[in-house]
Amino acid sequence: MKIAILGPISTASVAPYLHQAPPPDFPPGTSGAPFMGTLIGALLERGHEVCAITLGGWAARHSRPTSLPGRRFEFHCAPIRRHAVRPRDGHIGRILDFYACERRGIGELLAAARPDFVHAHWTYEFGMAAIASGRPYLITAHDDPAAVLKLFKDGSRLVRYLMARSVLKRATALSAVSEYLESRIASLAGAPIEVIPNPLDRRFLEASQQRLPPSTQAEHRFVSVINGWGRMKNASSALLAFARVREQRRDVAYHLFGSDFQPGGPAQRWAEANGAAGGVVFCGPVPHAQLIGELKASSVMLHPSRMESCPMGIAEAMALGLPVVGGCDSGGTAWMIGDGGLTVDINRPEEIAAAAMQLISDDAFYRRCSEAATRRVKCFAPDAVAGQYEAFYRRVIGNTAGSFFPKHAAQGRNA
Repeated sequence: MKIAILGPISTASVAPYLHQAPPPDFPPGTSGAPFMGTLIGALLERGHEVCAITLGGWAARHSRPTSLPGRRFEFHCAPIRRHAVRPRDGHIGRILDFYACERRGIGELLAAARPDFVHAHWTYEFGMAAIASGRPYLITAHDDPAAVLKLFKDGSRLVRYLMARSVLKRATALSAVSEYLESRIASLAGAPIEVIPNPLDRRFLEASQQRLPPSTQAEHRFVSVINGWGRMKNASSALLAFARVREQRRDVAYHLFGSDFQPGGPAQRWAEANGAAGGVVFCGPVPHAQLIGELKASSVMLHPSRMESCPMGIAEAMALGLPVVGGCDSGGTAWMIGDGGLTVDINRPEEIAAAAMQLISDDAFYRRCSEAATRRVKCFAPDAVAGQYEAFYRRVIGNTAGSFFPKHAAQGRNA
């Protein structure tokens, strides 16, 4: 089966599936969703052809999509206008026409690729392109547009909210990445919504290990993986919470990873200005391979985000047996954690600190949370998630299993 995957896809995440390394001047694609590469890899392993389409490379007056081939795989970056509102290179801002130029570029790529099925991620420009393609499609929702608009009250978010409302109302095949998100958008949808989570990078599942009890550790390392310093990510609450823990215990450290958490970055500047930098190591972005080692060396993850639908950073930590402290009212966070940690009001640093102290002070409780965490994430295995999507594709197309898969796909799956 030839499947078109539309969404924010980074060139780096699909580089392993290409015949050759991307040239230096190839667009980086769209970052922020590494699980997209994981899903693409799982579909390829199941014998399908995949045509991945994202936005990348600034649009000029005569710019065209750039593409790279692989084995049963092709990757396309359609141009995106540089500014949301301000004109540039003969184009108005992309938000003013609801991403019309970008959607046109995606549509041209789909028409040329002629996929059997289109799977769009996010209910914005990619979802609109899937509906307009005229081909069988599925649109996967990854966020609650109303909640995003409430957190970011600006014109761009308002337009994207309207785009999502239109997509949800018109789409005939929808999924959501968590039960929380399904409950939030069900009233806006014109079709039933199936819950299928994001896939977890199998490197984390393969690196799963039994955790040693806290009482045997010379140092208790807390860890957070956060991309972006701001109100929604709420890292300031975690920093203030750790400062409270450090008032009670000196055998603790806090390592922060992700963009804006590099040495000298906005997170460190805020922490130093607010007396919350003691015992904190600002590490910044690191490769996934290194992050696995860093998580293995940690004791507890702190996840202070105010809003998440299917937080894969939590799943990565839980796969390695790390209990997690997250928000009890932070979207899909509590759903993700389950019994694999503690959920609290993440707007109250004292509650985060109390939960962190409980985990590192009670060996039996820590062990129960750690074991529950590793059990919880098994449903996020890439092949399991790809299998759920594959079944959904089959239902949408409405064919029997025997005629659903082209001959080459069946051979690939049996190879």
